[in-house]
Amino acid sequence: MVEVKVKAVNHDYFVVCRAADSFLILDELEKKLCACAFHSGDVFKAFFVFECAVDEAFLIEVLKVCQKTKTMFLGVKETKKDQALQVYKEKLYAGSQVTFLENTLICTDIPKDCFVVSHASLYVVGKVYGCIDFLHPECECYASGYENARIRIFDTNYQNLTFFCAQTIYYENQNILFNDQRRLVYGL
Repeated sequence: MVEVKVKAVNHDYFVVCRAADSFLILDELEKKLCACAFHSGDVFKAFFVFECAVDEAFLIEVLKVCQKTKTMFLGVKETKKDQALQVYKEKLYAGSQVTFLENTLICTDIPKDCFVVSHASLYVVGKVYGCIDFLHPECECYASGYENARIRIFDTNYQNLTFFCAQTIYYENQNILFNDQRRLVYGL
């Protein structure tokens, strides 16, 4: 199955391409880009997102298609398939110790005095009150809120965090950083 979609996001265009084999995309891509260039009247400018394996030869062919259709190539992103998300529905209790080996959705609060060790990212529907130790630098924590939560990622010290809204906690340059999810969703 070959799928090429053109999406407009904040006055930028993204061409999202999905296929089992990357070279199957080229014909469909040329048709879509010709239509977009015709409607834009001017040079059509777009970023490209490929949800398949991309190599140098394929990118050269994409650039040839862009040249033929008068499309300005602004950039490319190759997305990898996310690993499956494990769902943890059991209630966590104070004093319990839990270890997660893959990305996990936790459908409850993490209570005070609960100790969680994770090798991958955690998505917490409730609030985090307990202690979470992430063992790898690419691990992230998404939660509805944090109240006196103790969190450590990779080689950082434990941080005592309190946020009353959704936050993403992640690791960068030996520091724990966070993003307010309201800004990403609502543009605040």
